[in-house]
Amino acid sequence: NLTFTAQLLAEGANEYNPTFDWIFATYQLNPEFAVSVGRIRLPVFMYSDTLDTAYAHPWIEPPKSVYNLNETPFKSIEGVKLAYTTMMADWSSELLGIGIAADLILETAAGVAWTVGYDWLSLRAFYFQANTSLDITQNTGINTLITSVQPLQAAVQAVPGFSNANLMDGLLWEKDPGEFYGLGASFDFQQVFLITELTSIGMKGNDSNFVTPDMYSFYFTAGV
Repeated sequence: NLTFTAQLLAEGANEYNPTFDWIFATYQLNPEFAVSVGRIRLPVFMYSDTLDTAYAHPWIEPPKSVYNLNETPFKSIEGVKLAYTTMMADWSSELLGIGIAADLILETAAGVAWTVGYDWLSLRAFYFQANTSLDITQNTGINTLITSVQPLQAAVQAVPGFSNANLMDGLLWEKDPGEFYGLGASFDFQQVFLITELTSIGMKGNDSNFVTPDMYSFYFTAGV
């Protein structure tokens, strides 16, 4: 009942230096429940498991409006995944729960993905939440802005009634709660297929809205 999975990835952008994109152990608790521990692919998208396997997609490459991993900090993470696969009457169902301990970018994160299918129809929903942090001082432009705000910060706090004002909060991205929503559907009529996905990435804290606005993305694919 115990299996080990590893995926070694070498990308040209990184001079083909191989890295372990996946490396985890899975234990099949019973025919319906399985738990995985290690570095796993976060099931954000409908095609998350095959992002690096181009021939598994109906496109030359996934639509970057949604599958833009340079803008999406969710790909492979270290944590625990619980999978529940069963049949609901004539519908197949897969429910995934993800939990993450700590990472340099994501902390105390958790999420759930649910996929159901019936003959030609497949529907999917995903929700993920994490405390996110980013060292924006490495950006020269923002670092210059922070330096220029510091004298203003001191002047504002010297005004009676504004001693607790902190202008720097609007420039720093530290442990702000981030949320990711995803909805997807595919229709396979043998000769014709339709695929669509809608995603939303947003930060709850006002701090991070200065750095990254809420991002809504979608695509629609039709093929013969």
